[in-house]
Amino acid sequence: MGIKNQIKEKLPDPCVEFIRNLKRNLKIKLYLVGNQFCLKKNIKKTLRKISKGEKIKVLFIAQFPEMWNSVKSLYEFLLSDNRFQTCIYAVPKKNNETKSELYQSNDMFDFCKSQSLQAVNAYQNEQFIDIEDDVDFIFIQRPYDIYMPSLYHLKNLSRKSLICFVPYYASIKKGFHIKTEMNDDLLCHCYSVFADCKEVYDYIEKWKHDYLFAKHKKIYDIGFPRFDLVRPVKKEREPQNVFLWLPRWAFNNEGDISHFLDYIDVLLDYFVTHSDHTLIIRPHPLMFSNFIEQGVMTEEQVSELKQKISQIENIEFDLNKDYLITFNKCDFLISDYTSLLLEFFFTGKPIIFCDHISPDELTTNAKHIAETFYHIRNADELISSIEALHSGKDDKKELRINILKNTMKADGNAGQKIAETILNDLSI
Repeated sequence: MGIKNQIKEKLPDPCVEFIRNLKRNLKIKLYLVGNQFCLKKNIKKTLRKISKGEKIKVLFIAQFPEMWNSVKSLYEFLLSDNRFQTCIYAVPKKNNETKSELYQSNDMFDFCKSQSLQAVNAYQNEQFIDIEDDVDFIFIQRPYDIYMPSLYHLKNLSRKSLICFVPYYASIKKGFHIKTEMNDDLLCHCYSVFADCKEVYDYIEKWKHDYLFAKHKKIYDIGFPRFDLVRPVKKEREPQNVFLWLPRWAFNNEGDISHFLDYIDVLLDYFVTHSDHTLIIRPHPLMFSNFIEQGVMTEEQVSELKQKISQIENIEFDLNKDYLITFNKCDFLISDYTSLLLEFFFTGKPIIFCDHISPDELTTNAKHIAETFYHIRNADELISSIEALHSGKDDKKELRINILKNTMKADGNAGQKIAETILNDLSI
């Protein structure tokens, strides 16, 4: 054991925590002070272009097709507005989500091509292409340097341009999840954050208040672009008895766990014997790899399960990159904890929730929609809820309609508002 660790062991816990916070605060202050020159330079560069009537260049750096909906409506508005010029840098994922500098095939670039998006493969000839000096704003997809090449680390990007961030998911729980996404590295180097809810806005405002050189940071609560894309079904169609299942990836966090292993067998048995029902399974992207890594399942077991399901006519894994396609296709949702709950709620369709989360843990938006869930605690309750909805018994339908109409409103213009904001609210 090193001397440093020996000293730590002898110190009482409050002292260790004090030292940890002291180091954290010093690091933040140094970053904020060091970032001042680049920030002012980048703002002045963009203000000059605006005064000359030149196009404002906006770059999106993205890795995950599944997360593109966070900025889709913004991108589409920028593309339609001649004041802006926009492009996407499609970045391949790091191999196995490790620190290794090994990169997989570029799923994001393939997705962009399939959707006719204006994108560039950021990884060419075994190296990443640099950011052009005339880029004014960079919207990053995820605020985690560990998964990005060093060229696209937040510190390096902030030297080139003004970094902006739209959350890559809708916040359901307060506390840990918000703190993880709105981490110190992001808030030190980012110029503008567009919060998805009041709790995120309040968290960043408090963070700003703690640091003198953070006062220039911009935080807005003007709508979440993901909600631009989801609308209630205008005309009810005859249900096709299609159930979508969204199991989580973790299994060791209370209130944030996967019930996949709890319910996979009972659901397979039920749907096999009810051929007039359809089950679409859309696991969290990390679920199977995490199960294998943690020893919960082997690669052979995962392969055998997928093979088994492929032979069942009315059960399938969802292969769509865009989950909204499947949202439109299904009639009912079965779900663990996931940020997609908020988006699915806007469809107006029933939700069976397989977990228990205390209302005190939830964001304001999540508290509203949780009232409309069919909460289940075991396999028997799950099957009973499925059969009740199948038979047309939807006791919480009027409550969903009321909350959609009076509480959970989205005007569909969040993307446009963000575009106007970055253009009109520049200040040093």
